[in-house]
Amino acid sequence: MKLPPRKEAAALQAIIDQGAAAPAEKPAADSQAISSYTLRLYTSKLQQLADARDARRNRHRAKSLPNANAISVHALILEGIDLVLKQEAKLTAKEAAKPAPPA
Repeated sequence: MKLPPRKEAAALQAIIDQGAAAPAEKPAADSQAISSYTLRLYTSKLQQLADARDARRNRHRAKSLPNANAISVHALILEGIDLVLKQEAKLTAKEAAKPAPPA
């Protein structure tokens, strides 16, 4: 036995029949947007980072600097990445400043 069509089904079908516009192009990704990345480290390397963190905490506490406990391994990794990027930028600038060799 077939049931009669419901009113909601007819309204829904009308909406579907109208169609929709193609989705707009996604805006460019914000350069400050946070993206996640999985990093795998050897346990020994992670222990070295934890030791460096502890040493820095002790130095900051000895100097009575604020936020001495806020130092984390994550912050140390980001700091290392920043150092590498600065070094690469310096090398690139130095290479760009070199005159081209004579032909």
